[in-house]
Order: sequence, then C-alpha cells, then structure tokens
Amino acid sequence: MKTVYFDKYLKQGAALPERLRKIVEQENKDEVKFFALCDLDDNLKLTQHWIVLGEKKLYSFEKELTEIISLKDIKEVREQRGKVANNLSILNEAKEVVTVFWYGQRQNILMAQLKYILERHCKGEKILLEKSAEELYEKGSLAPLLKKQSSGDIEKKKVVWRLLSYIKPYKNEVLIGGIGAVGMTMVSLLPAYISGRMIDNIVRPFQDGKLAAGEAMNIAWMVIGALGVSYLMKEFFVWLRLKKMSIMGEKIARDLRRDLYSHLQSLEMDFFSSKQTGSIISRVSSDTDRIWDFVAFGIV
Repeated sequence: MKTVYFDKYLKQGAALPERLRKIVEQENKDEVKFFALCDLDDNLKLTQHWIVLGEKKLYSFEKELTEIISLKDIKEVREQRGKVANNLSILNEAKEVVTVFWYGQRQNILMAQLKYILERHCKGEKILLEKSAEELYEKGSLAPLLKKQSSGDIEKKKVVWRLLSYIKPYKNEVLIGGIGAVGMTMVSLLPAYISGRMIDNIVRPFQDGKLAAGEAMNIAWMVIGALGVSYLMKEFFVWLRLKKMSIMGEKIARDLRRDLYSHLQSLEMDFFSSKQTGSIISRVSSDTDRIWDFVAFGIV
C-alpha cells in the first residue's frame, strides 16, 4: 500500500534498488546501514541520486557507482538550507570539500538523519540505528505526506469532544458556572417585567384617578427597590460565573500545557528538525490560551 505513495505522489523509488545493494554488500563487502535519495543535481535539475551509508564507507550512486568515501576521511559535515534547494557538504581533515549533495525540501528529513549520523561518527561515536535502513527510508520519505493527509482527515467534532474532555474533572465548577449563567439571564429579564407591571398597575391607574398619590408612591418605591435588588442579583451571578469559570480555565490551561509538554518529550528528532522553535513555543503558550478561553467561556 505504501508503495503507491512513492509511485503516485513522490515519484521516487520505494526502496534502494537491489542492483545497488549488491554493489555495496557483495562487491565492496560492506553492510547497508542507511540510505537516502538526493533529488537534485549540481545544476538544481531533478534527478535520482542514491546515497548509501555503509559500515565503513559512504557510497554515491547516480546511474552507476560514482563515488566512494571512507568514513575515516569524513571529519566535518555542513548543511546549507534554502527556500527551494538545500545541500550537504562532506569535508575531510584539511577542511576541503570532498563532495556536495543537493536535495529538495521533500528529502529534508532523510538528509537531516544522514547529517546527524555522520556528525556522531565525526565525534568518534559508533553508529547504532534502532531500525533497519528500509524502515528509516520509508518513514523519513512518507512522514511529511502522511502528516498532511492525517491533518486533513481530522474531524472538527472529534477535536471539540477531545477538548471538552478536559472539563470532566471540574464538573462542580461547570455546574456552579452554569447556575451563574442561567441566573444572570433570568435576572436580566426582571427589569423589563417589573417596568411593565409598574406602568400597567401604577402609572395608568394614577393617571385615570383610580389610585391615590400616596399609595402610588409607596408602590413605586417598592418597584424601585425590586429593580435595585434585581441589579444586585445580576451582578452577583455575573461575579459567580466569572470567578468559577476563570479558575476552571486556569486549571484547564495547566492541564493542557502539562499534556502538551509531555507529548513534546515523546516526539522524535524528525519533528523538531521540521518545526521552528517559535512555532512550538507559540503552541505551548498563546494557542493554549485561546483553547482555554473557548473551554472556559465559550461553553457556559
């Protein structure tokens, strides 16, 4: 199934050609530890240029084997990134450029992994990879494509329900905040109702001479007192709602950031190599504040 992605979307090989593998393993008596594909040549034209990392050497294939570099001769690796094309330079002990690999944005993850492995080798560390070369190539090539596809498949309702799950531990706060919101709405209707009753039962009877001035004044003061009480009740319910929901919102923001930070710690280096630091910080800070605002005040 994943071969379809390589053929249909990436237009590149789904694995290292068997012919090239035989050259490394049989003719050079080496083991394929990692391989990547460079899709640009020195003139930035599209091509398919395989880079194979063995136990002892680094192999470069265009149509045939074009270059072999002993890992002992690699002393430094430099990367230059651009908007369209990037390159990875291999330097020897004399700081001379031995070779340069050009590649487009689709190959960023694989080439970043190759750079990381070679840098570890330059520091004298032994190359130990937890996955096979095929698994690393497949994951590095398909990760951006599958990420975009999965992000487009996420249903908005599922996202909303997932956010609402953070409210479950704070049911009491939601209940009290809901009471405050309902009470505020109900009390807000009282002034209009009381004013209507005052006009019908006090003002008009007084104008028609059916109600004495003293009695009308007494009732009017009672109505004014009721309006004042309704105003105070409204302010109380507003305060109750804001207090409970604000505290709950801060707790939810804490839970969101805790879970987000834990999730960031579990991500692989590929994620951080493809994201800017400012973008990650923005997710942890400002984006969680927006979600907190929605959960705390958009629901109740």
